[in-house]
Amino acid sequence: MKIIDIPTEQTTAATDAILAIFAIGTIVYLNRIGMQDLWKMKVWCWMFVFIAIAASLGTIVHGFVISSRLEFFLWQPLALSLAFSVGLLAVGVAYDVWGVNAARRLLPIMLISIVILYVLARLVDGSI
Repeated sequence: MKIIDIPTEQTTAATDAILAIFAIGTIVYLNRIGMQDLWKMKVWCWMFVFIAIAASLGTIVHGFVISSRLEFFLWQPLALSLAFSVGLLAVGVAYDVWGVNAARRLLPIMLISIVILYVLARLVDGSI
């Protein structure tokens, strides 16, 4: 693959690559230090997994010359990964603010809502 020659896209790809490395490093760090609450640690780790996925795909989409079809297919898991990371961020914050019970109730609501909104967005733009 050829590296894209648009400076702003190159910068975006570079920052995405740094973000992916940071997210992976954070997952490793969280697993090394451990936490008393394993459920909480898993929520935060999964959030960073989705950030790493989105950032890695963003590095490819922004950093290389690819076909519009491949770009479209890469944007789908990228967008879904971003949505899941935001949803898990909300669950993690709910845990810290309102406690484990609130976070456990919120988790399935967030995950189902993300999938429904993603499908609706794809239906509206005609890609499904």
